Amino acid sequence: MLSKEFLDTVSYPVTQLYMASENRLLLTIAKRLKTATGGFELTKWDIKKLSDMGGLNRDAVKEIASTSKKAKKLLGTVLHEVAKKSLSVDGVDSEETQGVLQTIQALQAQAENHLNIVNTTMLAGVQNRYGEIVGRLDVERDIILNNATMDLVTGQKAFQQAVGTAVKQLADAGINAYVDKAGREWTPEAYVSMDLRTTSAKTARQVVESQGRDYGLDVILVSSHAGARPKCEPYQGKCYSMSGRYGTIKDAHGKEWEFEPIQNTSYGEPDGLFGINCGHSFRYIEEGSFINRERQVETEEQKAENRKQYAQSQEQRSIERDIRGYKREAELYDRCGLDELKAKSEGKAREARSEYRAFCEETGRTPRWDRTQIY
Repeated sequence: MLSKEFLDTVSYPVTQLYMASENRLLLTIAKRLKTATGGFELTKWDIKKLSDMGGLNRDAVKEIASTSKKAKKLLGTVLHEVAKKSLSVDGVDSEETQGVLQTIQALQAQAENHLNIVNTTMLAGVQNRYGEIVGRLDVERDIILNNATMDLVTGQKAFQQAVGTAVKQLADAGINAYVDKAGREWTPEAYVSMDLRTTSAKTARQVVESQGRDYGLDVILVSSHAGARPKCEPYQGKCYSMSGRYGTIKDAHGKEWEFEPIQNTSYGEPDGLFGINCGHSFRYIEEGSFINRERQVETEEQKAENRKQYAQSQEQRSIERDIRGYKREAELYDRCGLDELKAKSEGKAREARSEYRAFCEETGRTPRWDRTQIY
């Protein structure tokens, strides 16, 4: 059964493409926010920046199109790799049958449609972010120009501070890639990562399910791993019927295992078994020919360890995001010529890296330094 780590790793290159693209788009915006250096330029600042919208749009379209082309090409490779691995581990055989190929093609088309939504939303996000920032800085500029006691040097310094604040807000907000039904905004990293992990896991399960149907099989054994989500944890290492039956099935040692309908689990819920971001898989089992070596999470101690592993994985990802965030700030400040703020963000990035190293050493988790890079 494919591990959550494998699914996470195999889908990461596509996520990384969009993370890098978002950073380049932010730098494209920042390049147009460089502070004015003279009084005349400050008075005309808003006109010049709004006139830059056309060039910004052309740069953004070019960047997003390039990223989309690379991502779609890579997507097919990722899903075939997942299918091949899944069939070799959980499948009835390791061959990609016609049904398996059709499953991969359908899921690839679905994932490509999701990426098209991301591309469109990102382009609109670039335009909106730039317009918002120019609007805010226009207000700050008017306050400065209308202050009769403020000389040119002081005014320029005040405007630089306003730009610094705007850049910080830009770094924190990022570029929108998706807006869900609840109105929540997703960054490219968050949405593409979630969607690709989910698609990879779905591919791993559906190619095996396709073969299972071809062979007339019905009962599955759910995988198990440390750090499972609360809505998945109770069902790890247990047997279920895909057709909704109750019964028992004997393993290779003659031990009977009860099974019940898969519908009795959290199956079908977004955050449930085999749902969004779920790292579980399954394999079909036959009477008298399987061995269940999956971890049975039953004791309170095991459950506590499971929750601990999950919490640590979440904390690790959080520190990785912090490191990337500080690096992003530094790059944006650098593009705007704000050297002092750049140095502060670089210092925060170094502190976060030290925290990350200490956290991994203390918990025994493997550091993923590639996930701390911004491009």
